[in-house]
Amino acid sequence: TELPYELFTHFFHFYIVLTLFLLIAVFHREKKESIARFFILFLLLGSFELYKLRSFEKSEVNKEDIITIISFNVLTSNQNKESVLNFIESNIKNKNKVIVLLMEINKDWSQALIALSDNLKNNLVLPREDNSGIGIWSNIPDLKISSEEYLFENSSMPFLKGSFRFKSKNYNFFDIHPLPPSSNFGLKQRNSMLLNIKSRIESINSRTFIMGDFNTTPWSSIFRQNFSSFNRFPQGLLSANTWSPFRNRIIGIPIDYILTTDNFRLLDNSFIGEGFGSDHRPLVASFELR
Repeated sequence: TELPYELFTHFFHFYIVLTLFLLIAVFHREKKESIARFFILFLLLGSFELYKLRSFEKSEVNKEDIITIISFNVLTSNQNKESVLNFIESNIKNKNKVIVLLMEINKDWSQALIALSDNLKNNLVLPREDNSGIGIWSNIPDLKISSEEYLFENSSMPFLKGSFRFKSKNYNFFDIHPLPPSSNFGLKQRNSMLLNIKSRIESINSRTFIMGDFNTTPWSSIFRQNFSSFNRFPQGLLSANTWSPFRNRIIGIPIDYILTTDNFRLLDNSFIGEGFGSDHRPLVASFELR
């Protein structure tokens, strides 16, 4: 897929809303009837959104079997560092297994987040000033973390990978943040990196989750052809928006995910948080390890 067609694929949910407006305008000319029918359609769409957002399995789970994952592109220029830190600390409190992934980490951010190491002693932080810095923090003692530079033409982009064992089973993860498709180079780098990660996952053939800022929506060809078989958090259309240049819940698109194989069961306390000054919103998801 080439620009600019690639960019049009990411606004599927807006096309649905626009289509609803056009259908009402064409087939219902009387104002009162139009408003009533639109209201019904809006309620149906809203009900679908709530179902997708809250369609989790509910059952009693042993606390030992739960892992909480926070994935958040904090935005390099974001000055609300204390608010971000407080949000993270409030959502990892009393959690048995935690992994926190943060993107766009520079030196200022790495200094502001030092306090995370008090409770999440297993960590690796790679600060950079070009919006590609990345860091991970965890309280899982045997979590093995390593970094790698993904090389594409004359650029390099770091990503993190790791693994841990639980109840004699291996769990693997990848933390990624490819370039946005704002140019043909960015588009090609993003697609190349995503295909590389997909190939690595297939070679592992084990319990795996991938998290980060994918810089693509679920409707793009690269995502549909390579990642649609994974379980995805968040689901939904308007309710799943994670990035907005307007810092808005509605006017935005979903590009941040936690993808898992079938060995993870999403729990009902998972949610999308507020941005705290970032143009992204944090994902906070709890899973039962199976």
